[in-house]
Amino acid sequence: MVMLMIGVHLFGAPLSLPCSGDVAVSAGAGFPVLGHTLPFLRDARALIERHRRRHGDVFTLRVLGRETTAFPHPDATREIYLDRERCLSSQGGWASSIGPMFSGGLMLRDFEDHHRHRLVMAHAFRRVALDGYTERIHAVVDRHVARLPDGRVDAYAAVKAMTLDVATRSLSAPPWVRRRARSTTRSSP
Repeated sequence: MVMLMIGVHLFGAPLSLPCSGDVAVSAGAGFPVLGHTLPFLRDARALIERHRRRHGDVFTLRVLGRETTAFPHPDATREIYLDRERCLSSQGGWASSIGPMFSGGLMLRDFEDHHRHRLVMAHAFRRVALDGYTERIHAVVDRHVARLPDGRVDAYAAVKAMTLDVATRSLSAPPWVRRRARSTTRSSP
């Protein structure tokens, strides 16, 4: 099940993209002020399934004060994320939820700007890089687990410290990146 902010193509029958002007079916306003927030928080899957049976594979809900379009089918997810018609804004869909934390991040960039930044980031997601991250993450986790005292542990504090340590060590440039950067710099005019 997938909740997305925009609409496209399901079951081989094309639905018009937002740039062509079609609108999803509304599932009603829900509770006054709260909309569908309480049922969504209680059991999002059941809410989506109930509305899918009642309204079909594209419908809108009001959750956390925002009207949201639901596409509870995997084919829709693929079409939306591929965005072949290049008219779905990632910025418009995600800014209100992750914008404050990831302003200017890759997920909040659209079209050519997104593509340019994705190319810059591609090296960090190649197999050799991911293997390096995995080794470093395991080393950090092993160190933290070995330091845990016997008996009761404040799990929140321990996981928070470990997560910060993992993030810090994962985001710092590993030796193979530093070597590549040095060799690239030396070979540049």
